[in-house]
Amino acid sequence: MDDLDTEEKERVTKYDITMDGFSSIDPRNMKSVEIIIPFYNTYSSVAKLLEAIFSTIRTNRYQVTLVDDGSKNKSFIKDLSKKKIAGLNCLQKEDNQGFGAAVNYALKNSNNPWIPYVCILHSDVIPDDTNWLTNIGSCLQKLKSQNVKMVSARSNCFNDDLRHLETKKEQKSDDYILNINEYLPMFCSICHRDLFKFSGYFQEYKYAGYESQEYALRMNRNGFKQAIAGNSWIHHDGKGTINTLSSESKEILRKDHDVLKDSLNKYLSTLNIVV
Repeated sequence: MDDLDTEEKERVTKYDITMDGFSSIDPRNMKSVEIIIPFYNTYSSVAKLLEAIFSTIRTNRYQVTLVDDGSKNKSFIKDLSKKKIAGLNCLQKEDNQGFGAAVNYALKNSNNPWIPYVCILHSDVIPDDTNWLTNIGSCLQKLKSQNVKMVSARSNCFNDDLRHLETKKEQKSDDYILNINEYLPMFCSICHRDLFKFSGYFQEYKYAGYESQEYALRMNRNGFKQAIAGNSWIHHDGKGTINTLSSESKEILRKDHDVLKDSLNKYLSTLNIVV
């Protein structure tokens, strides 16, 4: 969690979208990561997640960036910021604009933009393995020759269209490169910061919408792939933010999904793929 030294900052400045830096056994070569956690009203989950991060990461240097997406309790993030916890950066948005907008806000307002890697976490996950971050980073490096630019951990809780991610913690699994009609929900996903230069920022759907699906589609159009690390697992409660939304808000999400599904089907039809 230390600040980057001058030598590493210069090295990162020249860094391109290659994905090395996670498989070295020399800690001096382990790349730094900015962990971005957007949240809305899930205060207890955020506190538990921070504690888990601080107790599990033992290799890569990292900074945690919390983004309060217009939560009702305005003092929560301010009180955390006042504690001046080393390696913790706190950002606050006035209005609730959704997951994609919150992540974009962190990316555009990073106080350490030279940190090469970005790991996006949902606020309702809990890592309990000291290798969870190193393993998804190592998988990113291992699969770079196959044009994989984003990697996620495995977990325990997903809906029907994300069964490719779901396993029990004790199950063994191979790394898996996603098919064109699959996507990472970004509950725990890592990529190089330069990916956003090539594929842009996230679509800003209201509330907690379908940014992940849309971004996976855009990555694919740019020739980039997503994958799952078989040796990284993280607990996921699932739908923590969505369960707090009103029926009217959930209807907005459903309409967003229908529009996105139509866009995906049109793109697949141009490739003569039927799902």
